[in-house]
Amino acid sequence: MDDENCHVVYSDTPESELKRVVKVKEHDTLFWAGALIEKISSESESMKDCYRKADEDELACYECEKDFRTCECNSCDNEYTADQVTEDGKIWDDVAGAKQSKMFGFFNHCQWSQEEVEEVIFSNKVVLVQFGEKGFTDTGVAMILIDNDALKKRDFNECKFYWSQT
Repeated sequence: MDDENCHVVYSDTPESELKRVVKVKEHDTLFWAGALIEKISSESESMKDCYRKADEDELACYECEKDFRTCECNSCDNEYTADQVTEDGKIWDDVAGAKQSKMFGFFNHCQWSQEEVEEVIFSNKVVLVQFGEKGFTDTGVAMILIDNDALKKRDFNECKFYWSQT
């Protein structure tokens, strides 16, 4: 599932007045089998969190095995190109933030290119909730996005669901 419309149920009820009306059985398995979210946060994230330090072998030239940024081989078989590596030797992290469950924060789709992900990041879309793989899905990330204007109006009728396999 990659970009499906979904409907989010929203209630402006104070937490103290909420009651669980169905019996939920906790499982040690994936969320669709009934596992509960134990920890979700809305911590601050920045664009730098989408990058990680490149390993030496990722910067090794396919031809001479030296750092491709300084060798003269210009091999088209290198894992990365010079424009994909920051000045301080960091590269786009395809799975940045995939482990955590969160509200808001950066959208990152493990199967999309940096350009595709940035198109969403710099759009009017907001990560309403992300169900991360750590202790929840174990194999991917489920995300629900909402248009920022719709969020301000508390209109949850046209959210988008994304599944990103890790």
